[in-house]
Amino acid sequence: MKLFCALWLGSLVLGAQSQPLDLLAVHQRALQAAPSLRGADAALSEAAARQLGARAQIGPQLSAQWQHGGGNAPLSHGGLQLNQPLVDLPRWRQWQAEGQRLQASTLLRADAEQTLRARSAALFVQLQAARATQRVQAALLDAYRQEAQRMQVRHREGLAAAVDWRQSESFMLLSQAQARGGVQQERALRQALVAHAGAPDLAEAALRTLQPLALPAQTPATEGNAPRWRAQAHEREAREAELRASQAALLPTLALQAQAQRHDRGQRRLSHDWQLQLRIPLWDSGSRRANEQAARSRVQSAQAELELLARELAREQATQTERLAAASEQHATAQQGLAGAQLAVQAMRIGQEQGSRSTGDVLLAIQTEGQLRLLAVQAQLNAWLAWIDALTAQGQFNEEAMLRLNAALE
Repeated sequence: MKLFCALWLGSLVLGAQSQPLDLLAVHQRALQAAPSLRGADAALSEAAARQLGARAQIGPQLSAQWQHGGGNAPLSHGGLQLNQPLVDLPRWRQWQAEGQRLQASTLLRADAEQTLRARSAALFVQLQAARATQRVQAALLDAYRQEAQRMQVRHREGLAAAVDWRQSESFMLLSQAQARGGVQQERALRQALVAHAGAPDLAEAALRTLQPLALPAQTPATEGNAPRWRAQAHEREAREAELRASQAALLPTLALQAQAQRHDRGQRRLSHDWQLQLRIPLWDSGSRRANEQAARSRVQSAQAELELLARELAREQATQTERLAAASEQHATAQQGLAGAQLAVQAMRIGQEQGSRSTGDVLLAIQTEGQLRLLAVQAQLNAWLAWIDALTAQGQFNEEAMLRLNAALE
């Protein structure tokens, strides 16, 4: 965390505020006002307080008592009583359970921070992809507009039919509609970023541009590192400790009691004494057995939830790894096809001038080139999102991963 903050502060010192924001700067905005982190901090604080409370139950307890009565024999009585549990296994087990829950809350706090980090990264990459899509759509619209204008001139000169001019205009109008949709998508993503970071100025802030050829590397497979999984494992341990506490309720308990008293009835008298108190449970009408059965069921429930979460995380990791590989292949295919598509556009235009190719052939060639460029952008987006989600499922989307992503985006 210190390294992350130092790098971010350094970027602010070296660059002016008017320069485009990078991923680290955007995420720092989100960190400054993150309700999810405040909620996780509150839950962690509560867990710490509950552990202290459980620890206090096995420590000394001191109480004061005072009584006063009237009538024929007025009585005034006061005293101090100290109680120290010596052998009380249920309370010790409960303290252990709260300690496990404190560790679980610590891990859930780390998971909340990772989730916030992953959300910042995903929104930033999606915004970059939306802007790249708009650039491709703008270039495609310009190509259709030029073709429509050229067909209009050729129609006036009697070199092309009206249908060729109208067909070119149709492609141009369709491209205009798609471009407007791209603008609306970027605005929606901007608003999502504003809501995520709680910073209204991000709606118009300049962002650094994603490099068109940047792709993530394949992610290594790891298991059992996700904070959510480890937190659930601690919850299971806590419930097992509570089960042992309910089983220990049948055992004797031993406590030391010491007291000092002062009596005022006619004459003042002071007394003090101590005693060891042994308590042996004999019969409680089935209460302890019911508590034990309930605790056992809670352990089974926690174990089932742990197994289900492990399967879900494994599925998510495998899915995102495959998604990353597929996106990388799609990106490579699009890049390989672009050179041929550009040559095809030129060849179609030459053939159109010579009369061997129709206007539709030219428009379809332009469309194919544009689709390949859009495929490259979408594949790049899918690759980065899969990389982020795979590392998040592994519990490995940490500050180092964000630094790697930010460096790749530049």
